Amino acid sequence: MKAEPLLSLEHISMTFFNQDGVLPVLDDISFSLQQGEIGALLGPSGCGKSTILNILSGLLAPTGGTINRQGTIGYMFQRDHLLDWRTIYDNVCIGLEIQHLQNSDLHQQKIERLLRTYGLWEFRKRYPTELSGGMRQRAALIRTLAVDPDILLLDEPFSALDSQTRLTVSEDICNIIRQEKKTTLLVTHDISEAISFADTIYTLSKRPAKIRTTYHIQLTTEQPHTPLNARKAPEFQKYFNIIWEEMMQDASHS
Repeated sequence: MKAEPLLSLEHISMTFFNQDGVLPVLDDISFSLQQGEIGALLGPSGCGKSTILNILSGLLAPTGGTINRQGTIGYMFQRDHLLDWRTIYDNVCIGLEIQHLQNSDLHQQKIERLLRTYGLWEFRKRYPTELSGGMRQRAALIRTLAVDPDILLLDEPFSALDSQTRLTVSEDICNIIRQEKKTTLLVTHDISEAISFADTIYTLSKRPAKIRTTYHIQLTTEQPHTPLNARKAPEFQKYFNIIWEEMMQDASHS
């Protein structure tokens, strides 16, 4: 018997109303994620990908449809939003401070484990300006994981990085997510990133967005399944070509 999904959206629609009139953004969006699954929303800029994340996080209420969510949400934005006047350790503790859990021995042990496991323990007393972009993103993810969310929402978390750093950081972040076994939804407009990072890809049309196609990614890779290993898989280029052609068809009708 198949387990209930940790997250599911059923017939979600979203329309914004402003002084210029009515702006339909999402149209009948339905998908689900199982425990530990990494999903990706892939689509053109402005199609409503981030709107879906804002609905899932509770920042927006959909115009129609239902959301079934088991557990709590952690949200990682495009930029790390680390506070320059706080050390890395103090930045990582922000979520716990908000929940008044910063003095809990259990949570302190979790933060130490995360910092040690993912290579930031020796930098815990440094300030964000002293760290590379990749290390800052790792710190931002650890800050999100510190409050132990059940579901991670990643809103183009590598878009502010140059191409070489972007691939290295996506490798780090993917490794952390898979080791922590977190159910994750990644928003991106980068086809290669989606294929190499996710277990399942949902492609979105232009606004008002519909889900065009669902791809269950199956790659013959070395273990572990990471973005760098995924790009070496013989199936990688096939997926890329199919999705690229789909995205170009949508662009040609815009």
